[in-house]
Amino acid sequence: MCKMILVVMSSLLLFSSVMAQLDTSMIMVRKSELPINLIHKIETEQKMESIGKFAGVGREVGVAIREGLGALTDETNKLANTKVGHFIMFIIAFKVIGYPFMQFCVGVPILFIGTIIFLWYFNNSCLRKRVLDTVTGEGKDKVKQYKIQEPKEDWLPFATAVVYVEFVLICMWIILIH
Repeated sequence: MCKMILVVMSSLLLFSSVMAQLDTSMIMVRKSELPINLIHKIETEQKMESIGKFAGVGREVGVAIREGLGALTDETNKLANTKVGHFIMFIIAFKVIGYPFMQFCVGVPILFIGTIIFLWYFNNSCLRKRVLDTVTGEGKDKVKQYKIQEPKEDWLPFATAVVYVEFVLICMWIILIH
């Protein structure tokens, strides 16, 4: 037991002497006693050491982000090559492009056909028309007499215009907003 303690003590003594030799290489001097260029050199070296530490951390963060994005890209590619991935891409494409396209493809024909129907109705029901009243004579001596037919109601052109404006607003809502 005594030999064991002796061996441990001698190894500690040896280790402490080695550590003492390392510590003696350092000299403590006041800053005011050093030349200015040496102070700038030491400060620059200290700044470089701290910047180097931050650069190392930045590099580690960059590597971690690159690895994470690489893994994400690999997994996304694997998912995209499955049937579920194709369906998901279709849904995303439909949300981005398809829905506005469908609005346009439905709204514009409804607006076009509705405008034609409203113009036909307005022309037949709301405008004054020249209507053939009587025909006298035959051949070259034929004389045609016309009379002006007024709209059935005075308020009908205004009401038709209001309904048409509402129809156009609904179509614009379908095309642009909905």
